[in-house]
Amino acid sequence: RVLCKMKATPSSQARKQQRPMQFTISARAKPSEVPIQRFIRDNYDHIPLEQIDSFFGFTEASTLYGGRLFSGTELSRYDVRSLYRMNINVRLPLTNHSVTPEEYEENQPFLEKYHRPGNSLIITNDELAGWIRSDFPGYRLEASVIKNIDNLRKLDEAFDVYDTVILPMASNDDDEF
Repeated sequence: RVLCKMKATPSSQARKQQRPMQFTISARAKPSEVPIQRFIRDNYDHIPLEQIDSFFGFTEASTLYGGRLFSGTELSRYDVRSLYRMNINVRLPLTNHSVTPEEYEENQPFLEKYHRPGNSLIITNDELAGWIRSDFPGYRLEASVIKNIDNLRKLDEAFDVYDTVILPMASNDDDEF
């Protein structure tokens, strides 16, 4: 059973065979005063560091966030630098459904700050994904679960835009899918 589908390429298939399972962990429950190293030690010490692909959460205010309201930093600058030193990436939830070109331009410094190979963006807006793909090709783009990609046609269309597609949980029980 699969909740996430990725484009199958020879290199991704080889990585699957060579690498152990990878985890993405939410930083939403991390108190801002707790350094990321302690948060990992206290909550995820059963997961080897090399198996943690990324942490996701808010780093600073941005109008590109969607879903949950920004109520403060979950991953501080110190946390981000520490994650990078541990070879752990950052995943930012940019799930605002409606983004104007002007708003995108205003967020260029924010996007530039976290643009590096391995970091990824969770996105719902295909137009935003296209702009980011063009201007910041180092990001991995992930179609958010809230896009409700629930059939093969939508999945094929999503892979024209995104590197990874997160399927709704109901699709996990759909053997035809």
